[in-house]
Parts: sequence; C-alpha cells; structure tokens
Amino acid sequence: MSRLSPATLERVGEAAILGLGLLDYSLGPDLFFSVFYLLPIVAVAWYGDGRAGYFACAVSASVWLAAEILSREVQLPAWVTAWNAGVHLTTFLVVVALAIRLKESVAAQTKLALSDPLTGLANTRAFFDRLSAEIDRALRYGTIFTLAYMDLDHFKEVNDTLGHAEGDEVLRRVAETMRGTMRTTDLTARLGGDEFGILLPETPFGKAEGALGKLRVEIVTAMSEEGLARDHLDGGRDLRGPPWTQWTTRYTSRTG
Repeated sequence: MSRLSPATLERVGEAAILGLGLLDYSLGPDLFFSVFYLLPIVAVAWYGDGRAGYFACAVSASVWLAAEILSREVQLPAWVTAWNAGVHLTTFLVVVALAIRLKESVAAQTKLALSDPLTGLANTRAFFDRLSAEIDRALRYGTIFTLAYMDLDHFKEVNDTLGHAEGDEVLRRVAETMRGTMRTTDLTARLGGDEFGILLPETPFGKAEGALGKLRVEIVTAMSEEGLARDHLDGGRDLRGPPWTQWTTRYTSRTG
C-alpha cells in the first residue's frame, strides 16, 4: 500500500469502508461489527497522511450510521442512535490519532538510527547501506555513480586550541553547507571525526567533479564567514582568520 499515491490510497480506503458497510448491513444490527472499520481507517492513516485518516473516520462513522438505520426494523430513539454514532466517531478519531503518533515516533526513531546526532547527516550505517544498494544496482543495470570522500585539513588544531564545542560548531556548519549545496538525490554522510562521504547516483565523475569543486568553495566560504578573528594563539596565529580559507578537501572518487 505504501506504493499507492495518496489519492489512490484514499479511494481504496473508501471502497473498503463501503464494502464493510454493506457487510455490516447484511449481518444486521445485533452483531457488533464496527471494530472492522478500523482496518481501512488505520491503513489510510498509516500509509497516507493525517488528513486522509481523519476523513476516513468521518466516512466510516457515516457508513456505520447508514447501516445501523437501514438494517433495523424497529428504530432506536433518535438520541440513542446519535449517541452511538458519536461514540463510534470518537473511537475512530482516537485510534487514528494514536496511529499517527506511533507513525511519527517510528519515523523519528528510524531517522535517529540512521543519522549522525551532531550534524544531522546520514551516519556510517546509512551511508554504506545506500552504497551497497547502489553498487548492486550498478552491477545489475549498468548505472553510474560517483563516490567521494572529504575531510577537513587542520581540524584537530581547532579542537586543540578553540575547544571541542567550537569544533562541533564547525562540523555542523560544514554539514549545513553540504545539505544546501548538494542535490536532494545525493547522499551526504559523516563517517566519523572530520571525515565525510558523498554518494552521487546516476552521476559520472566528470559531472560530479564540478559539483564537488563547488562544494569545496562553499565550505571554504562558509568557514571564512563563520566569524571574525576572536582567538589569537600560537604567537598571534588566528585560527578564525586566514587559515580557515586555506582549508582543503580531498576527494577519492569511484565510478561504478
């Protein structure tokens, strides 16, 4: 169901709800059946979005009410029917709200397990999982990709002289620059320390080289703009000044 478009998923959910309504009607009012409406409701909320899930709740409550009224030979008092319909709708809404919260929690935990907590980039596990899949795809279909490695020269000096908090801020700024410069289809990851990996799918090295060169320029610019000179160490050497602009990045690229 995750492969269906949101609109198609909604239509499938509505069709399932209507089918359940017909079955509910045929079984009569004395058989408790409303719990089965939760199946398409939760499916729509889980694989679609919250709006679709809540809309499915309204459709299910309406279908249940129609089946309830049409299947009874002797009608219950109007207030009883309205109360029952309200209870059903409330139950559906609560279940959908819980399903949405659970979905968000699972997504957050999955992202946390696959991302670097400091920079928000992909972590080593996510990077090599994606790389393995890309290699398999290249071997099977003959696709091309470029793999790049980058580290920051003299980064240890930043930690040793300005402190690890400053070093962490540098890594976060580099990660932000990478996200803003590379394509959304590219995967950027922190592999550890000041080492980063970049995977560019469907990209020969000739084209990737230009993008990687631009990234280097953007990182150097970002580091230069990080702030004016604040700490003068080693006999007046300013690690916030010119040395930042002299940082270099090294790329080791592979084309599949």
